[in-house]
Amino acid sequence: MRYLLYVSYIGTNFRGVVKQPTYPMQTVQAVLEDVLEKLNPDFPPKVQFSSRTDAGVHAINNTAHIDIIRPTNKEPFTEDILRNGINGMMKNHEIRINKVKILPDDFHARFNAKGRTYIYRLAAGVHSINNVSLFERKRCWPIRDRLDVEAMQKAAKLFIGTHDFSAFRGKTKENDLKDPIKTMSEVDIQTSKGILQHLSTSPIDSDVHYYEIEFKARSFLYRQVRKMTTALVGVGRCIITDSDIKKALQEKDDQIFQRLHMAPPGGLYLQEVSYDDEDMEMVKTED
Repeated sequence: MRYLLYVSYIGTNFRGVVKQPTYPMQTVQAVLEDVLEKLNPDFPPKVQFSSRTDAGVHAINNTAHIDIIRPTNKEPFTEDILRNGINGMMKNHEIRINKVKILPDDFHARFNAKGRTYIYRLAAGVHSINNVSLFERKRCWPIRDRLDVEAMQKAAKLFIGTHDFSAFRGKTKENDLKDPIKTMSEVDIQTSKGILQHLSTSPIDSDVHYYEIEFKARSFLYRQVRKMTTALVGVGRCIITDSDIKKALQEKDDQIFQRLHMAPPGGLYLQEVSYDDEDMEMVKTED
């Protein structure tokens, strides 16, 4: 039986999602497969994630499908039993299964995905890294300067639509072979709040302004969101202008990043992977 897992995790201590031979038990996939083997030792399931988040990146709701074959003398897992069983065996790993859904056998978590939403969190007005709230460390990007959010919002509109994002992707052999044309349906910047900031009595915390940048598209290139965030923060800090972003898109030139600090992974969250309900519906058979 095929199941879809809705998975959240704190990525700080993981080397990304996908299993890596050099880092046994240091990826989300490796931990999940270890737990699933204990739950179903006769036929250990393999986990197929929809989205490959990088080392240090978090997820509110990543998704993955698994196939579980039960012995003939045992009933299939219900959605609730599977969710609670996995969560109960996680021990100290910062992974949680939020929801489980039974799927048609031909459903694929990655290829059936219709959209992905990422959130990048910023903390502006932090005088030094040691002044960041303990609850926010490696959960946001602490920035010394105040940000010109109005200029950032204007620049964000340049990303919306279909563009060649060659200048906004990470440099890997695999990434260089992928189609750089992507369609961004939304890039939006909103004010936000720090974790438990309203309870802090420190004047340091009251001076910090938090923002969230939301990115929506069907799919993204490797490190695309972090590089778009890097450019937007560059605009907000008055290091580059929206014209520089426009030029980078048009000329596929990534030289603007020579003047900018790369957005760290800890501020990035995979918020949601969306699907068509019809693709997830089980076909009803007549008795």
